[in-house]
Amino acid sequence: MVRSFDILTFIVIFASQAAAVFKIEQCSSNDWNRLDKAQREAQSVASKALDALNSGKIDNNEATFHGAYDPVFQPGARDQVKKVFERIGEIATSQDYIVTFYCTNDHVKLETHDASGEQWYDTAFINSGTENNGIAIPAVIDQDPAEKRLGKKPGDSESFTVLGWAPDAPKKDFSNQAHIFIENGAINPPNDSPFDTRWLYEIVDQGFARGKSMIDNIRGPTTTVLHELVHVAGGLISPNSRGANIDDGPSGVVYTWLYCFMANTQQEARDMGLKTEKYADCYAMFAQACYLQIKKTNNPPTCWNTGKVFPDTLESVPADQPVPQKRSTVSEARARWHARSLA
Repeated sequence: MVRSFDILTFIVIFASQAAAVFKIEQCSSNDWNRLDKAQREAQSVASKALDALNSGKIDNNEATFHGAYDPVFQPGARDQVKKVFERIGEIATSQDYIVTFYCTNDHVKLETHDASGEQWYDTAFINSGTENNGIAIPAVIDQDPAEKRLGKKPGDSESFTVLGWAPDAPKKDFSNQAHIFIENGAINPPNDSPFDTRWLYEIVDQGFARGKSMIDNIRGPTTTVLHELVHVAGGLISPNSRGANIDDGPSGVVYTWLYCFMANTQQEARDMGLKTEKYADCYAMFAQACYLQIKKTNNPPTCWNTGKVFPDTLESVPADQPVPQKRSTVSEARARWHARSLA
């Protein structure tokens, strides 16, 4: 049994001209503090990315910006990418849209509400429409078929995002809400994690961990939270349905800088119609490259053109040259913080 003082529900108020509201629920005090810190740093990372998109420079260096942007996005996508990072900032400065973070998936329940039979539902949304206003309204969660066959509950091993929509406006409408569940392994990474899970500001100040100067090796709580916020900022394809504008690619596999690079640059991927501005992790990787400018004497730029850098010089490692480190696999990344936007 969990004692009442072990589970905290807070409303986080950030100082700004228009106060922003983020709710963090179903968390222990330790998890609440870490998740709060992660979402604050994610906002800083998103702000750095937006500054870079506006100026075309990172720390006043145009080449550094192109080293972060060009590998993962096409030039024509820049306005769309900019809008998403602008929206992340808007979410943090307005009370019109409520984002709730969860540390447990207790609000996800197996229920039957129609002829489809038993499905997993997010039961924590509140109707803001005219019929039964203020009453909880269940929102179905689309689940990966393989995970469904295994009988897995959403959130058992992955982070995910659920966007509210207006299924029957104006009577039923919860499109002013989004829920983000952050899996425990993302909030509290294990000591034997294959990733550098430090706070990003620590990496900027202290430099790379031994053998982990690839951007795909850097995956702490902040990256997870930023990834999920991109799903939220991307919004819905239509306000009356639950399809998200930004997902995780075909079969949910477009994770890591490497996969974003391949989807962005390979002709086969373009022929398939893949567009990296549709995939959340590509935004997270770009923003992380903008933010991870390591502090050194004389302030040389950290060049992410190839997704990996020499830790001493911060120059990009040639694409065909190996570095003495183990690259994280896509499956490892997905197991840690696979996002599930409704689609």
